[in-house]
Amino acid sequence: MKLFTALALTLLSPTSVEGCSRVFQNVYNKTASGRSMDWGFSFEDVLFINPPGQEMDGNAGDRSVTWTSKYGSVTSSIIGFFSGMGDAAKEFGIPEGGCEGLVFSKDGGSDGVNSEGLGIHMLYLGEEDGTKYAEPSTTEDVNISFMRWTRYILDNFATVAEAIEGLKKVKAIRDAVCKDVPITDGQGHVLGAHIALEDATGDSAVIEHVGGEWQFYHSRTDALVMTNEPNYAEQKKILAQYSPWGGPTELPDNLPGSVASPDRMVRLEYYLQYTPEPKSEPEAIANVRSLIGTTNVPFGAPYGGGVYPTWWASFINPKDQIYYFDWAFTPNMVWVDLNEVAWDELNGQSIKLHPQDIELVGNVLCNFVTLDGEDPELGVCTGGDASAKVLAVNQKTLRGVAAALATSSIRN
Repeated sequence: MKLFTALALTLLSPTSVEGCSRVFQNVYNKTASGRSMDWGFSFEDVLFINPPGQEMDGNAGDRSVTWTSKYGSVTSSIIGFFSGMGDAAKEFGIPEGGCEGLVFSKDGGSDGVNSEGLGIHMLYLGEEDGTKYAEPSTTEDVNISFMRWTRYILDNFATVAEAIEGLKKVKAIRDAVCKDVPITDGQGHVLGAHIALEDATGDSAVIEHVGGEWQFYHSRTDALVMTNEPNYAEQKKILAQYSPWGGPTELPDNLPGSVASPDRMVRLEYYLQYTPEPKSEPEAIANVRSLIGTTNVPFGAPYGGGVYPTWWASFINPKDQIYYFDWAFTPNMVWVDLNEVAWDELNGQSIKLHPQDIELVGNVLCNFVTLDGEDPELGVCTGGDASAKVLAVNQKTLRGVAAALATSSIRN
């Protein structure tokens, strides 16, 4: 069997994937979050900038929830793979137009931050690990597909507390995607998932859908790290076995070092306690980047019976609404500062960026294009003085990130 056919089949395996980690440093004034994406193949992730005022729905049938986006956002989406991009999609048999029923700019959000500083990170938690979606409502317009959780949250809410109250009003249904792909035998595939949220005030939450209902772990102190299986309640029981949290196992002498989900959680929780106070925003990002680096999986490394490397990591400055994206196959980290976006210039349409371009570096707002691949002619990118300002900010931030990485006291 060809390599990518085998990788594509991992989408159908209930025990195949364990990847991804998230951490949030909120102790100091300069807060920052980070997450990694581990998977058996590249999702050919796409970045989108989404304006307020877009008409949206839950893409879950006749009783889908509907909304008009209130806030602008930048999101990372796995829709590239489901749209037929990349070798894995071809081997999986996904047509060039993508899986039936999915919308390129609306489905597949897995990460991002909105204009109010609310950040979201969607990680894998399979049905075999406890995820159980709700039965769809037949009487109310409250149903939503997991492929639109990210947009629903970032479009509608400014804080973690608001998002939790909003999620209580919708039903996350069991929605199989790609039923039209022959390899799924018409059954499609259901991706089990859980999410972590943080906001500009330093609030945080881990949210799961276990037992057919939302489970909310809302805390500024105890919901700062999330990995994958088992479910969050069980993860906390594992953590309680170690000395910093009242258990008999001493750290750091017995700090677990494998790529297994519980081991990654223990490492992040332990190292997070020792994160130094950052002197600048770039240093805050550098500190969290170092934390996430302790959980990354090298390309080619054996992992749970397969190979599931870290394809990318993202970092968020929630107070300043800056989103950083670090694709593993490119030498440079890129970012979007949402404060530079003139939302009315987007005319209600999302714009996109393929972050796999090896020439991208720094502030990439002016590299985004329309969904048709045209120049959106953003004012900040076309005016002489404005362009000079973006370039100056870009160069200043690059120097700051480089200096912070050189001086950060946490090392991988």
